[in-house]
Amino acid sequence: MFDNLILNDIKSTRLPEIKVNSTRTLNHDDLVNIDVLARTMYGEMASCFKNGLQYPRAVARIILNRAEKTSRLKEFSDRPQNLSKPIIAQVASSPRKFNNWLIYNSGKKNGPLHQSLCPPKTINAPFWKDNEANSYDIKVWDDAVKIATDVILNTENFKKETSELENIFFYTSNMKSYGEKGIYKQVYPKIDNGRSVNNTKCIELWKENT
Repeated sequence: MFDNLILNDIKSTRLPEIKVNSTRTLNHDDLVNIDVLARTMYGEMASCFKNGLQYPRAVARIILNRAEKTSRLKEFSDRPQNLSKPIIAQVASSPRKFNNWLIYNSGKKNGPLHQSLCPPKTINAPFWKDNEANSYDIKVWDDAVKIATDVILNTENFKKETSELENIFFYTSNMKSYGEKGIYKQVYPKIDNGRSVNNTKCIELWKENT
């Protein structure tokens, strides 16, 4: 759905002259990555932003971990999809890895897909949940965009702030188990200067036993 409805519009957007660092300026791959990361965090975690931004940031770090683990890219990204997208976007928009991109879930139309495709960008304007987005809805989406921008444009700093999530590739929400017994262990890291990622109704993090 991201490829069909959103990707081409982003690629045709006229880019502002924004310096990312001393060697390069903002490019279309940056915009694609920021957009799909924000939509995925919003679709997966919107109800948990109120519990702390460590929860959507944890999802963003897991996406980054998967994208950087190139030896497992076939495991972490779906095919077929538009392979002109950067790797982070390929991982983040994979429906079988992030349920918010599924068209149907358990035989029913998938509500989080509508959520990801129609975030609240303008106050009092229609969006996925209602005919009038309020200031709280706008803040959640703005926070998702800010996190995504930080991940893409300040990657090394983001990785330092979320270092306890290194080599974590899997999460669930309120399931209390994952995979075959003994393969994964549940972990409760702290990120962003000591904020605990421990609300299991929002996210459960699973590390492989290696």
